[in-house]
Parts: sequence; structure tokens; C-alpha cells
Amino acid sequence: MPFEHNKLLYKTLSEATPLVLRDFGVMREKINYFLSNLDYFVTQLETISPKSASDSHGDDCDACVILKNIDMRYRHDIEVFRTHASGCKRLWLKISQANQINFADAEDFVSLSLTSRSMIENSIRSCFLYMNLDIRIYNKYLIESLASFSKLHWSTLPQSFDTKDVSAAITGFESLSNRDRNNSSLYADPQPTFKGKIDYFRQLSKTPGFADFFDDYERMYSAFSDVAHGGAAFLSASNRKGPQIVLACPPDLRFVASAHQLAEMIGVTLMMSQKTIVNFYLPVLIQTLEKIAGTDAMRASLTTMHGQLAAKIVGHSF
Repeated sequence: MPFEHNKLLYKTLSEATPLVLRDFGVMREKINYFLSNLDYFVTQLETISPKSASDSHGDDCDACVILKNIDMRYRHDIEVFRTHASGCKRLWLKISQANQINFADAEDFVSLSLTSRSMIENSIRSCFLYMNLDIRIYNKYLIESLASFSKLHWSTLPQSFDTKDVSAAITGFESLSNRDRNNSSLYADPQPTFKGKIDYFRQLSKTPGFADFFDDYERMYSAFSDVAHGGAAFLSASNRKGPQIVLACPPDLRFVASAHQLAEMIGVTLMMSQKTIVNFYLPVLIQTLEKIAGTDAMRASLTTMHGQLAAKIVGHSF
């Protein structure tokens, strides 16, 4: 019985083929616009420095420490958004070459799935950090990063930090139970799973400033995780199988179904990345700064930026 069931599933999966249901020319216009938009979004994010707001606090106050942690995370977030944008651009250039037959390989879908999944997961994790101004949550993420870093055992890495103090901190953290790692005097994480964090924001999504798109977030995260972990169904439905019909998009583009499917995936993830910044990331950051004294100027700059970026996606979808 289990083997017969496997045969049914395997046959269905192996015979799946990509379909062409959308106008490639329309997708091309939208993708080119979205790529330009996302480059602009990332450039604008780079103009803000949460760390600069700590200058009015001095070096040792709690607000200063929080702002420095926010700044470090914020810089990382920018690089994740940039990586996703550059990955989309690279793949789009590959499948939109003039005067040749454009196609996509399985590795293209895996690559896009990895950067898209990272963008979604990182945004949820960072926004959760921002909304919960608990230094213990930052402590947990920092010590987990240092613990992973220390386990690489490359000869140059131990020279990068004070191993004596860090080793003691890592040893102390790793001796804790999972419960204490998530709730102790030094460390906390009230929602340690991605699902928990998504549900946390679902509860807040009725608050003004939040868009109710967390169902899409969770659905896309699940699909991209499946591809990253060996999802055969998606790759089979996207991959080339034997002779294929070559389609045309005037004046000079020719493509097969796999290129069309990758283009659609690029457009969907680009739209999601822009919505993440406008409808989720910036509103969370602005609300966070409202709780920290001395951040009025930066909050005003972010609010202005938010209005400008939001105007660029009004009326657009994919």
C-alpha cells in the first residue's frame, strides 16, 4: 500500500509541466519597474542611521545600548534586502536576453527561493526584535551568533574577538535549558519559532499601520522552504522536459515555459519585498522609535521616507 501510494505521487510529480498563462511583455514592464523601485528603496534606507540617534544619550544609558543594537540589525536588514534585489536582477537578466531562447534551470529557482526565504524570515525576526524593546532578546541573538561563529574552528577566527570573555559567555549560555535560554535574567525570546512570530504579528495586524498580509508571508515562506529543502514538486513543475515550444514576446524576446515561470516568481517576490518595506518594516521601526526618547528627528525622516516609498507602489500588483 505505501509503495502504491508513492507511485501515484511520484508519477504526478514527474509529469508536471510549466504553463504559460500571463503576458511576458506585461511582466517585463512590471519587473523592470519593480527592480528600479527596490534599488531606490534600499538606497533610501541607507540614508538613515539609528546609531546616530544615540549621540544625544551618551554612551552607557539603556536607550543608547538599544539604539546601537537596532543600528546593527538595521544594517544587516539593508544587506538582506539588497541581496534579494540583486539576485532577482541577475536572474531576470539571464531570462530576458534579446535574440536568444531564454530558459530557467532548477538552480535558478533554488537561488531565488533562498534569497526570498531569507528576506521574509529576516524581516519577521528583525521586526520582532524592534517591537520588543527587551535587551535580553538582543542578547540571545548575539550569543547564538557568537556561538555559531566560534564553532567554525577556522584558524583566523579566534583572533577576531576576546576569546576568554566570549568563551565564558558561550559556555554559560549553552549550559542553559531551552526554557532558560528563552526566559532568564540575561536572555529571552517569547516567540522562538517563525510560526510564533508570524502569529504575534497577526494579533497586531489590526493596529493602524500594519497590513494584513501575514497569510501570504507564511504561505510563501513555506513554499520557498520546500524548494530550499529539496521540494521536488515545484522544481519538477518548473523544469525543462524534452522538446519545448518556443514562445515570442515582440520585438526581440524568445522564451520557453520555464523562463516564463521564473519571471512570474521574480515579479511576485519583488512585489513582496516592496510591500515588506512599506507595509511592515518601516511602520514597525517608526512605532519602535516612538518608545525611545531623543529619536524625533530620525522618526520624522523615516515617516517622510515611508510616504515617498508608499507612493511608488500605490496601484501596483503582480
